[in-house]
Amino acid sequence: MDFAGACFDQILNHVSKIHYMSGGALNLPLVITTAIGGGYNDAEQHSQCLYSLFAHLPGLKIVVPSSAYDAKGLMTQAIRDNNPVMFFMHKGVAGLVWMAPNRAPAARCPRNPTRSRSAWPTSSMKERM
Repeated sequence: MDFAGACFDQILNHVSKIHYMSGGALNLPLVITTAIGGGYNDAEQHSQCLYSLFAHLPGLKIVVPSSAYDAKGLMTQAIRDNNPVMFFMHKGVAGLVWMAPNRAPAARCPRNPTRSRSAWPTSSMKERM
């Protein structure tokens, strides 16, 4: 990601537009894989997360997995896609040996509020309010 600015013109004006410029006649099954994020003291030049810049380009799909398991499935789908895909892997998810593991607790997904206690007021609570 740190050098994506050097090839931004090619991604913007060629990769993302080739399908449209060919009138749909050409597909471009291309996966651009890049590492994003910091956490290992490489300063601003090597700690960028610029996927939002590319997410606004028509004709380009953006993938940002949040775990190694997600990365495997999303990479498989990106390879099978007939369109250009940019695959942004965070350096912390990649398991690089020089980075300290993330000790933050994993967030739990909320349960279905109809099956468990919910933070939303029930009808009896609404009556009391």
